[in-house]
Amino acid sequence: MSGDGDLTPGELSRRVQELLLQFEALLRKVEDRYVQKETLTLIREGIDARLLGHDQADQGLERSKANVTDVSNLRSLLEGKADKSEVEAVRSDVDELKDNNKWLFRLVGAFIILAILGAVFTAGGGLAK
Repeated sequence: MSGDGDLTPGELSRRVQELLLQFEALLRKVEDRYVQKETLTLIREGIDARLLGHDQADQGLERSKANVTDVSNLRSLLEGKADKSEVEAVRSDVDELKDNNKWLFRLVGAFIILAILGAVFTAGGGLAK
C-alpha cells in the first residue's frame, strides 16, 4: 500500500473531477453576477446611442422653442402692421387727393390768368377798335 502522501490514480481522478465541478460552479456564479466584455460593450453602445438620441431630441426641442419664439415675435409684428386692404384704401385716397390737387392748381391758374387778362382789358379799354 501507499503512504499518506501518495495518491492513487482513482483518488487523483476523483479530486480533479471535484475541482472541475467547483470551477464550473464558480463560472456559473461569475456569469450570473458579472457580464462578459462583449456584452458590456454592447450595453455601453446601446446606452450611448440612447444618450445621443436624447441629445438630438433636446436640440430639436431647443430649435422648436426658438422657432415658436420667432413665430410669436413675427405674429406680434404683423398684428401691428396694416393689412393689404387698408394700404390699398389709403393708396386710392392719396391718388384721389393728388388728382383733386391737380385740378385745383389748374383752376387757380386759370383764375389768375383771367384776372390778369381782365386787368389788361380794363386798363387798356377793351379790345382794339
